[in-house]
Amino acid sequence: MQRRLLCVSQLRSICLRHLSFSDPLTKTAESEVTLPDLFVRLVAGTTVLYESDIAKETLNPTWPPVELDEHLGNTISPYEYLQDTLFELIVYRHTSNKAVGRDAYIALKEEDENEDDDEAPLSMDHEEMDGRHDMKSFEEVLRFTVRLDALEQLNCDYRELYGLPLNTLILGFQLDKDSEQYFVQRDIMLHLVQSGTLVNRRRKEAPARESKYSLRTAAQLLKTNIGLLVEIEQRKNAVEAKRELIEQKLTPTAVATEMEHRRLQLQNTIIRLRKEVEERKQVQSRVKSVVKVEKQLLTFDERIPRTLTHLIDINNKTKEEHSGIWERRTEVLKIAHKIRSKQAHLVVQLHEIYPISYVGAGEYCIGGVKFMNADITNGKDDEMLSTALGYIAHFVFMLAKYLDVNLRYTIVHYSSKSYMRDDVNDAMTEYPLYKRGVEKERFEKAFVFLKKDAEQLLMARGIEYTSNSPILVRLKALVDAELAWLQANSLTRQILMLKCTTRRVLVAAGVSCLLACSLVLYMLNTEAMTELEIAESQPHRHDFVRAAVIFLPTKDNERFLSEFRWFHRSWVEMLQYQPENWRTDIVVFSDGPVPLIDELNCTSVPRTSRTEPNKCVGVQNYTKLQNETFTYAYADSVNVLAVENPATDGYDWILRTDIDTFLTPAFSTWKPEKFAVGLGGYCGPGTCERLGRISLDLNLTESTVHNIGSTWYGPAKVLKECAKLSISTMFYLRDHEFTDEEKSPKYGVKGWPTWHYGVMTMYSGHIAINHCTRDIGFEKRTDHLDFASSSDESPFDHAHLHTWQNNDRFSKFVFHYQGYPNEKLENLNLSVISDYAMYMALDSQPKKA
Repeated sequence: MQRRLLCVSQLRSICLRHLSFSDPLTKTAESEVTLPDLFVRLVAGTTVLYESDIAKETLNPTWPPVELDEHLGNTISPYEYLQDTLFELIVYRHTSNKAVGRDAYIALKEEDENEDDDEAPLSMDHEEMDGRHDMKSFEEVLRFTVRLDALEQLNCDYRELYGLPLNTLILGFQLDKDSEQYFVQRDIMLHLVQSGTLVNRRRKEAPARESKYSLRTAAQLLKTNIGLLVEIEQRKNAVEAKRELIEQKLTPTAVATEMEHRRLQLQNTIIRLRKEVEERKQVQSRVKSVVKVEKQLLTFDERIPRTLTHLIDINNKTKEEHSGIWERRTEVLKIAHKIRSKQAHLVVQLHEIYPISYVGAGEYCIGGVKFMNADITNGKDDEMLSTALGYIAHFVFMLAKYLDVNLRYTIVHYSSKSYMRDDVNDAMTEYPLYKRGVEKERFEKAFVFLKKDAEQLLMARGIEYTSNSPILVRLKALVDAELAWLQANSLTRQILMLKCTTRRVLVAAGVSCLLACSLVLYMLNTEAMTELEIAESQPHRHDFVRAAVIFLPTKDNERFLSEFRWFHRSWVEMLQYQPENWRTDIVVFSDGPVPLIDELNCTSVPRTSRTEPNKCVGVQNYTKLQNETFTYAYADSVNVLAVENPATDGYDWILRTDIDTFLTPAFSTWKPEKFAVGLGGYCGPGTCERLGRISLDLNLTESTVHNIGSTWYGPAKVLKECAKLSISTMFYLRDHEFTDEEKSPKYGVKGWPTWHYGVMTMYSGHIAINHCTRDIGFEKRTDHLDFASSSDESPFDHAHLHTWQNNDRFSKFVFHYQGYPNEKLENLNLSVISDYAMYMALDSQPKKA
């Protein structure tokens, strides 16, 4: 059933909802905002078909009934337009300011002319249309262009609808004798359906939308599309066949290319080895020449007279020094040393009067009164604040007096009423160190002056400090430095006394022992050459079995896989220089299968004898320590050595290392005298003091060595004990030393460098290493462990390289983002660390087809 066609003569009501327009009258601050008075005109062309009454003060006007008027001053009857399907509805508002309305219209008209000179203005000149109202006091605010055949029926009362958009036009048409139906424009209907306000349904009698395509056209297009799809499929098959043919033809070429590539690699290796052999021959030749010359010199007696003459000159200079100059200089140094010692004693005694101690959670106290820099502004009790500042002011004042430092800002001490004075810029103004009854700006400025004086004392003693560190931390650092000097001085005095006694004896017996010393030197040189020749012929007479243990996660591990490739490649390179009776394995733990481990020919069988060849052992069934309750991600790099596993048994020494590292030729023969660690950088202001306090709380050995690195190298049994203690310490730190906020991801790096959850492995290692090595001792070997991969030194002098957190070449960050596209293997010098790391990284990556 077709829908009945609409015509203008059936229009019975016009409704507007949520009217919105720009009002120039309300743009000034003095204007009063009021609701507008509105009326509407129904226009076809230049003929007014209908003009409504004025709706007073409303943004939702309704104008029923609509009665078309044929006597509106037009020469042509409006009923000639009743059969048109296109007309305009123009909404006007009453305005008491004619100039504003006309100016707004003129501005709009000029803007339209600027945009398109050929387009007629939207507004209709008031003088071109006549109506019932005086158009001099009205202005146009809105215009609708209505197509009757583009209207959609609401099928409900518009008063029942909520959430209508701005400027919604609703038209009522009388289709039957006693009923009126409401229609809206098509975009309004679409909005109502999409927003769920109105269910999208069409009445049975609603006609289908017109389409410019016919069924025949659609069939033709469908047939064309089917033909195109068939042609595309045929061409795909043809392309696939050609691709297979090309691959078959290229297969012999690819095999030949691969063989040529391997041949070139072997040729480059041979050339490099020949160069190294030639260099070593040259070094050996130079050493032999030097030894030969030394032997010849020692054979003749020419050196003995020259040595005697030189000794006589030294004896004469010694007599001249003893004539007075040396004694006076020594006396001055003694007096200076006594002054320095007295200053240190006074500082320590002053600290006993005003003790500064750490109370936890980043807080310090002086004389039992807590104080932090933030107390200046956070509203702390005025009495306690002025007391603490009085203590600090007196402490700084006495330090300056003892250390003979002329302070930039003068301190006037009156207990809790102390104040500061700037004698250079304004000697008359006092800056109080108490808060009550004074200006906030002067009080804060006084604290700044006090901090500057404390910094001046630290600089006078050559002590480094952090710019934002609390003032009590700085003063505590000064006291600790003086106390350390006293302790070192006590030992130095004993050594100096022994040296003075020894020096007198040696000077008295120097001439008589010269010939004997010359003979001893000759014998030592000869003996040294003999040991060198023995060392060259038998560099390592005892077997030595060790392993490098790392952890490789299975999730989100693309970066770690790349780093494991270059670590494995550097291990292969290092083995070329290793003694025949040494063995070095890689033991890699993962929490699941990792195809790369099998790709690199790693076995799952642990070492069973000391004479087995060097091997890579993969443990791919490891249970991760990280879980829902223990979310710390880096603990597994230590836990792989804390758990019992056959893969880590049977080794003399173990290297615990991160995966973003390299082994070098220097590691092939390096075995330190005792347990060795690399370099870390986690000791911020108060960090190591806090770790020392935690060690005492756990009844562990108090730490004496700070900034221990993540790389450990030592006897397997001791290293495993350190790993177990480190894991248990992690749990303690997590439960007792970090708040829930500090452990949350949102907290981020706010605690760095003072106390940061992200370096908990470094904190636990700091505590564990200092305790578990208490019987054998340990040393920081920054020359061999965690050496920077960006260095220009030789990899033959540094055993273990670490890629630090920067972009210096070689940088792991730049490499992972493919930042070295122009680097060529043949241009790299393997005698330079940065080139060595670059070569290992580039050569380890999969070759692109």
